[in-house]
Amino acid sequence: MAVVTQPDVPQRVELPDGHQIWLNGDSGMELKGDAETGWLVELDGEAFFSVVPGLGIPFRVVTDRLTVEVMGTQFKVSAYKQASDIEVGLVEGSVKITGVDGHRKPVVLEPNQVFSMDRGTSRFRVAEMVAVAAPEWRIENLDFEDTPLGEILRAAGIYFGKQMLIDPALELDEHFTMNFRKQVGLEDMLEILQDLSGEFAYRITGDIIELYPI
Repeated sequence: MAVVTQPDVPQRVELPDGHQIWLNGDSGMELKGDAETGWLVELDGEAFFSVVPGLGIPFRVVTDRLTVEVMGTQFKVSAYKQASDIEVGLVEGSVKITGVDGHRKPVVLEPNQVFSMDRGTSRFRVAEMVAVAAPEWRIENLDFEDTPLGEILRAAGIYFGKQMLIDPALELDEHFTMNFRKQVGLEDMLEILQDLSGEFAYRITGDIIELYPI
């Protein structure tokens, strides 16, 4: 089964055994297999997966550069061919990433971690993912309760699909409780946080947000 989405029009697909796939806009996937032998998803673009645990059958997501293997979990794969990075974010469960150039051992993610690999150099890093359980095109609001400012800012980067670069000199330990609706844009959110904290300035260049001391 092949599914292709139009820009800004995500689509949800539910498999016979309960697995769910949310395919983001401007993405495509080819679904192969069945509930007895397992599933193979060939992905070009971005998708969020909710895989039912305990079924004992393999579930694999294959991009043009990487393979992600899971048993039961929730995770996101972003692998647009025109993008400079490939990203895998794990919400719960466990995933194993193979196919990384020059890295023989698989990369195993723990919950709340994000794997990001540069397409050009094949260099990758694993970082913590906090406060957000799903990409912004799957959720309506972004809620925080007594959350450190640093975690809120990192979550905002994931929420809006941006890479957040935070200067180590910044002290972002102050806690906030707040709610942002989906309609609030990235720059509006940054302006609010900047006014509340008075701790940082920011610069946005493409998909990169740089935070630095005032």
